[in-house]
Amino acid sequence: MKRVFKYRLYPNKAQTNILTETFRLCKNLYNACLEQKVIVYKKFKRSINRFDQFNELPNLKQELPEYDNVHSQVLQDVIKRVDLAYQKFFRDKKGFPRFKSFDRYHSITYPQVYKLKFQGNRIFIPKIGLVKIEYHREIPDNAQIKLLTITKHCDKYFTCINFEMPDIEKKPVCLDKVIGIDIGLENLASLSNGEIIKYPKFLKQSENKLILAQQNLNRKQEGSNHRKQAKKQVAKVHEKIKNQRSDFLHKESRKIADRFDIICFEDLKIQQMLNKGFRTIHKSINDSAWNMFINMVSYKVETLGGHIIKVDPRGTSQK
Repeated sequence: MKRVFKYRLYPNKAQTNILTETFRLCKNLYNACLEQKVIVYKKFKRSINRFDQFNELPNLKQELPEYDNVHSQVLQDVIKRVDLAYQKFFRDKKGFPRFKSFDRYHSITYPQVYKLKFQGNRIFIPKIGLVKIEYHREIPDNAQIKLLTITKHCDKYFTCINFEMPDIEKKPVCLDKVIGIDIGLENLASLSNGEIIKYPKFLKQSENKLILAQQNLNRKQEGSNHRKQAKKQVAKVHEKIKNQRSDFLHKESRKIADRFDIICFEDLKIQQMLNKGFRTIHKSINDSAWNMFINMVSYKVETLGGHIIKVDPRGTSQK
């Protein structure tokens, strides 16, 4: 069973400067690797793979010694991201990977973290040091750590720790604790026992505030400090909407997971609905966060030994 725990980080001023510089260097490496792929393809009509670019990292560190301050696995993960985005473009024939500005590169990953080192309320991060962490829930002793990712949102830092643990033994089937859930736009979910979960529509509540913040941003001169401040204000409005949505969905999914052992969902192709003929309700589907709700219910039920069943969506709103 795969799990992800997210924690808030509180780096000091020196550590914040190191993180900022690390993000900048990783952004530059991403753009350089992407540019190299484009040039090689245009000149020689072939693709350069990630392993060729891995082999160039020692030369890069000799020419640019500042890259010695970034963990080698972090640099390799940057190259892997470029390669995956490039392969996806040729596979799906859409969405060529774009060059990253500093505002669009806000995460780094340590892909081979087998053991975490804690000292009180601090976690050791290679090349950064002991960083204060809000360790609000413990990682299970039998967990195998796989990834550690550091992200930045609105000048706040977080770490996501990916780990694997043995599967929970499934509960015996109890027909009294079976429920079917039909998700929708007007109501988040309609349960087969007649209950309805209403969705507050957080995006609609804050839409006017978001529009004003975006209009203020558009009036600012490109590259000015006023524009940077306006951009932060837009990000804060988005962050509030995201936190409200996440908090609501976590609480509702926990209630359902605690009450039922077998939960049936429609097997909806949500991404296809967004990409094809549902543009008129695109914003409503995103605001309702169907996929997030289903994922939250699923992993909570599985950790309790329950079952998730996907059924054909045809006719589920009527029956």
